[in-house]
Amino acid sequence: MKKYKPIELEIMKRLLPLSRAIALFLLFGLPSTILSPFLGYVQTQMRRLRRRNQRIENVIFDLGGVLLNNSKKKAFLTIGISRFFAYIATLHNPFNVQKKLFNFLHTIKPLDPTIPKSYSPDGKHILPQLLIDWLSGTYSCSQIRGIVSSHVKSHPNSFKDRSERSLILSMALMIFTPKAIAASVYPTKKGIKFVKTCKEKGLNVYILSNFDAESFELIQKKHPELFGLFEKENIFVSGYHKTAKPALPFYQILLNNSNICPESCLLFDDQTENIKAAQQLGIQGIVCKKRKNLFSSELHFQTLEKQLNDLLEKQNKDLTYEIL
Repeated sequence: MKKYKPIELEIMKRLLPLSRAIALFLLFGLPSTILSPFLGYVQTQMRRLRRRNQRIENVIFDLGGVLLNNSKKKAFLTIGISRFFAYIATLHNPFNVQKKLFNFLHTIKPLDPTIPKSYSPDGKHILPQLLIDWLSGTYSCSQIRGIVSSHVKSHPNSFKDRSERSLILSMALMIFTPKAIAASVYPTKKGIKFVKTCKEKGLNVYILSNFDAESFELIQKKHPELFGLFEKENIFVSGYHKTAKPALPFYQILLNNSNICPESCLLFDDQTENIKAAQQLGIQGIVCKKRKNLFSSELHFQTLEKQLNDLLEKQNKDLTYEIL
């Protein structure tokens, strides 16, 4: 061990208060704009260390686009074939209907414009804020239908002709009708099997989904083969909690109520924005992308299972596995 001379000890003794003052200044005196990148880096490294030492024990599922699919045929019949034919007969492009619907709903003033943006299942369109207010339980379905109908009557110039007005109104009312939603939504057998596979691996399964409460209750009763796989207290639906993904408080509600740490969780979601929001809290995520064909699109659960198995295998080797 090195021995210091008396003069060296005296210098170090005098420099110690100064070094402490410099350390305190660096810690508390520098502007937050300078320190924030450093602190962010430290948090990221700490999160990676926790992830390395924390096994995945909890799997969180989104519903729409992951465990639940929409029947386009039933939605088509609910809206009305005659309305579509009348719309096409007036030389409108039927492939722009969703865009026109969203554009119209965007004209309705949102209740809370500060809520983070969400996207349509294909990721191409920003969801109208009215939809987010509805999914967050701010409005009931009947209130939304009243708002939409009133807006259509007071803004007749929003539509090119009567056929467009009739079709857009019918689509909007269907979206906010719980019975119509429950009739057009169904779980896939492969999705149910995948949830069972996760449970067989000893993983806890949760639901974290943007859904209005009224529609969700009907769907839950209609499909016990899916929802019976989840404990009641492990199901978190936005309509009951007054917040929706990708807002961070919704994720935090699940973590707090379930008393689980984010590094032990893996989220399956079809929206990249929702995965990125989850990662801010330390939750790992896998984006569920559908394979599209001429008539439909489906989620390839074999790919998801392989990604999950790879993650669990790498964990066993004490390696950090970055999903995104």
